[in-house]
Amino acid sequence: MAVGPGMGALPAPSWGGIYSGVDWRGADLRGVQLSCANLGGTRLEGADLSGAFLFDAYLAHVQGRGAKARGASLPQAELNMAEFEGADFSQANLQGARLVAARLERACLRESSLVGADLTAARLERVDLAGADLRGARLVDANLTGADLNGARLEGAVLVGSVLTDTCLEGAVLIDANLERASLQGARLQGADLQGARLVSCDLGQADLSECALQGAHLPTDDKSALVDPRRAFASHGDGLAAALRTFATLTQALEVSRDPRAGSVRQALEEARRQMGWRDLHDNALPWTTRGRGFLRALCSRARLARLQAVPR
Repeated sequence: MAVGPGMGALPAPSWGGIYSGVDWRGADLRGVQLSCANLGGTRLEGADLSGAFLFDAYLAHVQGRGAKARGASLPQAELNMAEFEGADFSQANLQGARLVAARLERACLRESSLVGADLTAARLERVDLAGADLRGARLVDANLTGADLNGARLEGAVLVGSVLTDTCLEGAVLIDANLERASLQGARLQGADLQGARLVSCDLGQADLSECALQGAHLPTDDKSALVDPRRAFASHGDGLAAALRTFATLTQALEVSRDPRAGSVRQALEEARRQMGWRDLHDNALPWTTRGRGFLRALCSRARLARLQAVPR
């Protein structure tokens, strides 16, 4: 098997082989059988591993910037501390793989399977995970700044303390996911399914939660500091209800905050909304808006002229 220019002296890759520290930069390893092999510290920059079989392979500390592994099979593989910045793992099978503290910035994992994978403290900035399957994956303290998770499946995933700033999660499924202490500043969650998700102590500042399904979600109502403070929203933006309501996931959440004795302006805004909408009681109308899974601001915009509510006192 040819493994790349100038590399004919190297042994052909095989099942269970030991290749620690081997230099396979730019090598053609398409469809190669490396299951259970030891490739710790191997140089794979620019190598092509498309369709390769690496079941339970050891790839810790591998240098693989710009490598191609489209459709590769790496279930149960260990890639802890590996560096695959800009690599292509699209449609790869990484089920149960261990990628603790791996570096995958700008990598493509579109439509890949990472079910049950461990990505604790992984560097995933600007990674393409659109349509990926991350059910039950562990992403504790992972950095996903600017990542694309459009339509990704994250049911039961653990994202405690993760950074999801400016991340796209539109249409993502996060049922029963744990996002405690996660930062979702500026994240786009339009149409995401967050039923049963844990968002306690989560930073949702400037996040777009329109059309989200939030039934049974554990929202940050007790720890008000975890949200952008609605009182600060009125004071700093000065555009009344629109700015304040962008800090809320649902009407129920806004009502919880309105019970705070310091949140007089929030109560005024909600009371004005009640009058404009013709509701008898805000609390009676909280459940329908929540169960329909529509963000309060979007629902209000579709049912009333928001311009009439802009003059709410700060």
